[in-house]
Amino acid sequence: MDYRHFFISLLERLQSNSYIDVQHQWIGESTDSFLLDVTLASLNFKIPEKLLEFYRNVDGLKIIWTCDLEQHGTLDKYNKDDSNFSGRLEILPFQDMVKFDPKMKSRVWTQFLDEEEREELNKFRYFDYNDDNIRVGFIFDNESSEEDMVFIEQESEGFCPVNLSFDDYIRVMLSTKGFQGWQHTLFYKESSTNFVEKMKFYLKQLFPDDAIEGF
Repeated sequence: MDYRHFFISLLERLQSNSYIDVQHQWIGESTDSFLLDVTLASLNFKIPEKLLEFYRNVDGLKIIWTCDLEQHGTLDKYNKDDSNFSGRLEILPFQDMVKFDPKMKSRVWTQFLDEEEREELNKFRYFDYNDDNIRVGFIFDNESSEEDMVFIEQESEGFCPVNLSFDDYIRVMLSTKGFQGWQHTLFYKESSTNFVEKMKFYLKQLFPDDAIEGF
């Protein structure tokens, strides 16, 4: 999968859409192969091949966009009080992804975890930073595989499986354009009916011919 190509294509479509203001744009080049090899040799855990394939292709990205409904009066509103909606796609650079984030030790992440899950938290590395409340990544060990992708939410009781392949997760990210809160909506579809409908309502106005995968 040519990840970088797909994200560049998405960025170009966001930039060319008259309803959208792209506020931040950065798509990394491929991760330096020497740096990748040196880092991998220094780690005491295995990184799934699909994740490595991604970083060999693109070393992270950050795209933030908004749509001002007051400025674009021809767009219908899902709720009459809606004034804007936005999207964010952010995948950490390789060197940041492999480091443990000490903020994950804060009470909002750990207060309901048991001892075993606190130990797992020390092995957790996330790549997806699109949502303030959810982190998506892997609990790394010597046998980590693509199927081990998990997410954790603030003030939750631990990790949950994503139940998607890495490529399918990226496809959902692309098809939702990083719409605000898409991860929570994906992981809790049954209890997020309004969020699903709101996302579809606005994305269909901006990109009427696009399918939204995963929903």
